[in-house]
Amino acid sequence: MSAPLLSPHRRAPHGVFAAAVLAMLLLPLVVAAFAFCIGVAITRMKGHHFAVGSITLIEVLRQVASLWSGLTGGGDGLNIPILPGGPVFAGRVFFYAMLGVALLVWVAAVAVDRSRLGFGLRCIGQNEDAADMVGVDVNRYKTAAFTLSAVFCGMVGAIYASWVSYISPTDAFSVLLTLKVPAMAMLGGLGTVYGPVIGATAFVLMEKTIWAHFLDYNQAILGLVIVLPIFFLPGGFLHIDYRRLWRRKPAAVPRMEVSRP
Repeated sequence: MSAPLLSPHRRAPHGVFAAAVLAMLLLPLVVAAFAFCIGVAITRMKGHHFAVGSITLIEVLRQVASLWSGLTGGGDGLNIPILPGGPVFAGRVFFYAMLGVALLVWVAAVAVDRSRLGFGLRCIGQNEDAADMVGVDVNRYKTAAFTLSAVFCGMVGAIYASWVSYISPTDAFSVLLTLKVPAMAMLGGLGTVYGPVIGATAFVLMEKTIWAHFLDYNQAILGLVIVLPIFFLPGGFLHIDYRRLWRRKPAAVPRMEVSRP
């Protein structure tokens, strides 16, 4: 959503690449600062209140972006200059940029998992009230996690806007897009390093399959895919005991009755 803020409507071809790189470097800092200001308040909410607050915040930002036409283009959106060098070169640039961000996210996840921040977040995930009672600063840890995740969202947003060459408030603040991210994490396994990777891969494959075979009912089926894991697979794929699932039960030995004289 933020890449158009640093991308003018017209720019010389030699400056398009520099503007895209500048957006990828600066926008994560801008988004992180904005997320920190919001996170101080929104991370104090719990459960359903946090979900409702997040969706409300999305709608408020969408309305602000739609009305602020001088900066965001309003409802018409913004056209981003196409990266020079042809579609093949641009495709390679964005592929490696996305791959680099994915690797950076994985490294950050491993580092957080092994740090004091990761330990505090695990305590909060198990029992937030108990973690607060033993001295874990719940709000500070949750705000740090919220801000750190926003850094990578800013990177991906800048790359995505430059890739599609167009961005609008409706696309940037989509509720369905907001629900997909936690659905991917829950599908793979919350609180794990590899869970979001597995969940994102499985979700994208299912989404593409549903779009290809159920064109008229894809939204309804995709909604079921998002909701069902919450009830029937709360731990995700990584918390399934596959050894127990595939373990064969020993065949029952028939009992032989001995008649008494």
